[in-house]
Amino acid sequence: MDVAIVGLPLAGKTTVFQALTAGHGSAAAAPRGEHIGSVKVPDERLEKLGALVKAKKVTPIEVVLHDLPPLFERGAAPSGPAAESLAKADALVHAVRAFQREDVPHSLESIDARRDIEVLDAEMMLNDLGIVERRLEKLDITVRTGPAAEREAGEREKALLERCKRFLESEQVLRNAISDPTDTRGLSNYGLLSLKPALVLLNIDEREAGRAADIEAEYETRFGGPKTRAAAFCAKLEAELT
Repeated sequence: MDVAIVGLPLAGKTTVFQALTAGHGSAAAAPRGEHIGSVKVPDERLEKLGALVKAKKVTPIEVVLHDLPPLFERGAAPSGPAAESLAKADALVHAVRAFQREDVPHSLESIDARRDIEVLDAEMMLNDLGIVERRLEKLDITVRTGPAAEREAGEREKALLERCKRFLESEQVLRNAISDPTDTRGLSNYGLLSLKPALVLLNIDEREAGRAADIEAEYETRFGGPKTRAAAFCAKLEAELT
């Protein structure tokens, strides 16, 4: 499973990456400009199944983490190898700055985690809307001039993409708007960013660590959905502990 860590500049993405990989991730991979690391995820069910069948070896699930450089700078869509990693990711970790540091100014000049979540979601939705609109233009030709079988398939695809377009134009992230597994599979080849399951990870101050559960509950209520979860931790503290 591939997971991309995304976020605005100076949100602490690389510190989050170091905390999650226990400091065992790679150095930045040129020319991609990303760090890559893997984490073994223990699963009690897998261990029990292995014991039941007397397996010689039980291989835990491996999650490959990609710490990507800032993507939507100056409103430009992601490009290059990092954009390729983002499109191929199975899920996203959205690192959100919720810590104060006067020596590290925020790129938007103030600390506002809710705003930052909405800014990145808006950029992803705008990116997705462009993909959907370009595909719909091609489908219009297919359903008018293609063979009967292609026209029928094109009509189904067009209907699904038109639903996506309506959601995006009404500022709804697709991961919470599209729930049918068949629809999700039908959209899997487009690399739609707002369709990917996401963990909103609040990177909090060390002094707020004792309130992590309350912060998680607050943001889960505001941003949670079928494929969106919220969590909070101090990445700097966790990286030091690992």
